[in-house]
Amino acid sequence: MRRLMIAAVAALALIAPARADFVSPGVISLGDFPVTSAGQQVTPPNLQQGLSGPPLLPGLTALSCQARLSYGGGGTKVNVYIQTSLDQGTSWFDIANIAFTTSGGVEVVNLSGLNSVATPQAPSNLGLADNTSLNGPLGDRLQAVIVSQGTYTGSTLASVRCALR
Repeated sequence: MRRLMIAAVAALALIAPARADFVSPGVISLGDFPVTSAGQQVTPPNLQQGLSGPPLLPGLTALSCQARLSYGGGGTKVNVYIQTSLDQGTSWFDIANIAFTTSGGVEVVNLSGLNSVATPQAPSNLGLADNTSLNGPLGDRLQAVIVSQGTYTGSTLASVRCALR
């Protein structure tokens, strides 16, 4: 009887899907970005879980992201783009653009990969309009891209966190 039980458990282990391949709910950081001058910054390598790219998130169906700007002074505009990839990081496209100007603040966006996008749309890289999102397509990785305009003084910092589901 014991051998039969061990054989049954072993057979079920071979049939059951491996949950390690899917996203575990939780919060990840896409980065803390010091903003000093005009330019562009991408999710730093120390936060990238894949060998050659941003966090690998197979099975991602939804996420809520928070962008925070701690404003020090100066500058004119900071755009926080949240991007995903459907081709293992070869190309990236915007799924949210959160815009800040000359004051600090916190903004959130909630996206679902279960929404249908019935009309095909050309994906854009750093082209999504201010304070808009593309709800629907979610790839297996995420990154944040911070685009700043003007020279910032003090300790201006942009931070991005996402809760995964």
